[in-house]
Parts: sequence; C-alpha cells; structure tokens
Amino acid sequence: MESPQSSTSSLLSEYSGNPKIETTNKSPLSTLEIAKRSPSLRNLKTTSSQEKFYNHKEAKPNLTNSVQEFIKQSNDIQTEIKKICEICEKISPKKEFEESSEESESTGGILWNEINDMLNEYGFHPITLIEKDEFLIPDSSSMADTLVDLLYEFTSQNQLLKERSIEYQNAISEINELKDSQNDLENKIEALKTEKTNNKLADDVKELEKICMQMDEKMRKFKKEQHRKDSLIRELQAKLYLKSAEKSIVDILNSSVIDKEKKVFFKMMNRDYDEKQPTDIKIMAIILMYEQQRIMQDQEISRMRLSLQDNRGFSKSSENLSFLNASFQMSRDSYSIQGIFDRLGVQGVPEAFKEIEKLKGAYLASKSLEDSINKIHIELFNEPFTMSNMHDDVDETIKALKSYKNIARDFNDFKKDIAVAFGTEIYDCENLIIKAQSLGHFRKLFQLKDDDQEFDAIEQLFLFVHEMKMFLQLARKALGTNEKVPIKFVLEEIANKILDS
Repeated sequence: MESPQSSTSSLLSEYSGNPKIETTNKSPLSTLEIAKRSPSLRNLKTTSSQEKFYNHKEAKPNLTNSVQEFIKQSNDIQTEIKKICEICEKISPKKEFEESSEESESTGGILWNEINDMLNEYGFHPITLIEKDEFLIPDSSSMADTLVDLLYEFTSQNQLLKERSIEYQNAISEINELKDSQNDLENKIEALKTEKTNNKLADDVKELEKICMQMDEKMRKFKKEQHRKDSLIRELQAKLYLKSAEKSIVDILNSSVIDKEKKVFFKMMNRDYDEKQPTDIKIMAIILMYEQQRIMQDQEISRMRLSLQDNRGFSKSSENLSFLNASFQMSRDSYSIQGIFDRLGVQGVPEAFKEIEKLKGAYLASKSLEDSINKIHIELFNEPFTMSNMHDDVDETIKALKSYKNIARDFNDFKKDIAVAFGTEIYDCENLIIKAQSLGHFRKLFQLKDDDQEFDAIEQLFLFVHEMKMFLQLARKALGTNEKVPIKFVLEEIANKILDS
C-alpha cells in the first residue's frame, strides 16, 4: 500500500514541475529533500512579498518560458485541486507505517520541525504533528490542507502573472501605436523636404533658362563678328555638313537599331526592344532623334573649331569656343525636351503628359490583349503563346477556332434534328436523354437486333394491339359482357365454350 509520504511527494512533484521523487518508509529524510529540492517551495512568498516582487523597479516585461508554460497550465491546476482533495481524504492517518531504522525514527520529529519552520518563514500554516508510539508523525489532514494552501498560492501567483502579461501586452500595443505615429511624422517630414527640393529644382531650371538665353545672345554676337572672315569656309562646310547629315539620316533609317540604342531602351523601359510593337518603334525613334541631335551638335562644334584655327585671334576664339561648347552642353536638355514636344506633336508639358498617358494606355492594352491571346492559345494547344512565332501561332489559333466553331455548329444542328425527331424543345437536353433511354429500353423489351428497324417493330406492335382490341370487343359482345369484365374471365369463358362444343 502506498504511504502518505509517497503520495505527498508524488503530488508535490506533479505540481512543482520537477521529476517525481521516490520516497519510502525507511527514512523520513526523503520528505525534507522534497521540500529542499522543490523550487516552488523555495520561491513561495506571502501576498505582501509577492506584491513587492512584482512592483520592483528592476522587473522585466519579458516572461520566461517556464512562467509562460506555468500560465498555460494554470487552468489544469485549478481543476486538479478537487482531485487532490479527494486523494488527501483517502489518506488515512491511522494507517500503519513500516518500521524504519532507529536513527530515522529519532530524527523524524526534528526534520518535520525544520519543514514547519520553512513553512512559517514563507507565510504558510505549519503541519500538525501527532505523537504516536513516542514518535512525532505528521497529520495527513493537516498536510493536505497545507498542500492545498500551496496550490492556492500557486493559483494567485498565476493570476498575478496573467495580469502582468496583459499589462505588458497593452504597453507593447501603445509602443507600436507610438511607432506608427512616429513613422507618419517622418513620412510627412520627408514629403515636406521633397516639396522643398522640387521648388529648388524649379528655381534652378529658371536660372538655367536665363543663362541659356544669355549664351544664345553671346553666340549671335560671336557669329556676327566672325561672319566676314569665315563666310566662304562656312558655305563649304555647310554643304559638306548637309551631305554628311543626309547620308547619316539615310543610314539610320535604312539600318537596324544598334546595340547602344537598344541598351538605352532597356534602361528606360526595363525590357527588351521589340521591332513588332508600334509603341517600341515610337520610343526608339525618339531615342534616335536625340542621338542624331547630339551628333549634329558635335559636328557643328568641330566645324567651328576648324574655322577658328585659320584666324589670327586663335587664343581668344578658342576661349569663346570652350564657352560655346559649355553652353551647348547646358542647353542640350532644353533642346531634347523641345525635340520630345515636336515628336509627340504637343506644345507644352501638360499635353506631353497626356500623350504619354495615351501611349502608356495603348501599351497596357496591348499587354492585356497578349495575355488574352496567350490564355486562348493554352486552352487550345496546351502550350504558351510565343512572340517569336506570333504570326504562325495566330494563324493556328484562328484555324482551331474555326474548326471548333464548325464542330459547335454541327452539334447544334444535330441537337435540333434530335429534338424535332423526339418532339421536344431544342434546349431541353434532359428530356432528350430520357427519350433516347426509352428507345433503348423499347429495343431491349422486344429483343430487337441491331439490324432490325424500330419503325417496322412499332407498326407490327400497333397492328397486334389493334387486332387484340377488336378480338376482345367481339368476344365481349358475343358473351354479352361489358368492358369492365377482366380479360382473364373473357378468355376462360371462350375456352369453356370451345370445350363444351
């Protein structure tokens, strides 16, 4: 039979989270070892000490894994209290224990006193000791009460942990809200900075436009001063320039797009250039126009450099040439923007944005159409649509669609013919199926072969039924019976008449 000490140790080990410590009746030292080894008994405090512990300024908001596990098991602990009480009631204080050694019996009372001192130190009721056979042994009911007090203390501690956990969660939620508010403020500040930067850029653009106008004025004066000295050279260079420009334009129009422009297109659109896309062709034309303008400007600068080398004021002209080159570099963007406006056929930035939106819409529409064609191609051929074989794939798709259209039309005509044959509505497919099943059932009933015709069988059946009706009608008339008389009675009367005759 299990002793009260072993039952107590099993209960303590179950609710303290430690492995069960085996105890025997040979030595009461095992009970003291349970109290000393159990971290739950060592860490128990009174209500006031618990509040001090939780209100301590160095308490951390993060709960350890063991505490979280204890919170999860709190409901199970509360439900097990009743079971423990029932177990404690079953422990009889009058049960006899096995004899222990003389040394254990002499020191048993002292060890229980030490346990009671520990319980008093942590604010619990001591265990009542009763004297039996000149030895002090613990009262089982008192021990059970003390154990229940310990479990209730665990429950209260669990409740405090739950409350603290809720408080920490609320605090974390408030911190997250503050972080979101901080992010919103940072975004607003960043937006304000961006707006200021845009305003500054607009002012810079206006300043650059003023500088460009000044440079243009200086360029006109410079050309006017040098006009008399290089008029002949300029005419010759102009002719050469026109020929070279005409040749370069023809080469660009007749040749394919080089890799450099393709790379520029890839950087702008983040995809490869497709010669079959109208939108890609327009964008590539704009890129080529910019490149041609750059080449023309370089040729103009080279021509002016050659013309200035023949003049005496070379040093001064060289400085003016450098200044002119810088002005060309600064005004290149404005020329490019004007080129974009000319290419798009607009007069200002708002119209340019509208035209670009139209091109974007056309591109997106083409992508949507391509996706639709791809889905249809997959449904028909179980393979994706490829742009490399676009014309072949489109032809195959159209042929397949025409074939399916013919099949659907033939099927619709067939369904109409079947409906007319059965005398039902065209779209009443369920009724058509029932009619077809009834025809098959008719063939089975009359055991028609595959070569037999249903029309002949139906006509023979109709004649047979008509003859039987006429026979029964004449028989009833001869016998003097009415139509309500069963056929069996009529046949029996006829048989009797034949036998009597």
